[in-house]
Amino acid sequence: KLIDTVLQAAFDIVFSAGVCVVLAIPVVAACIAIEIDSPGKPFFRQKRVGKGGKPIYIFKLRTMVSDGPRGG
Repeated sequence: KLIDTVLQAAFDIVFSAGVCVVLAIPVVAACIAIEIDSPGKPFFRQKRVGKGGKPIYIFKLRTMVSDGPRGG
């Protein structure tokens, strides 16, 4: 049982690291495209409500200009 748990944890870590490496390439390309297209940082931080009402912050790629139109 313990060996299965350790192997599963090792697999999860190695697989996740591999996915992060593979996805780093398109994320970097998107960041470069955002910086070329408009001034400002390619990422922004957004506040969300987490478990138990605790505020959490997530990071997102900026896809609109900072003074763009607001939906409504």
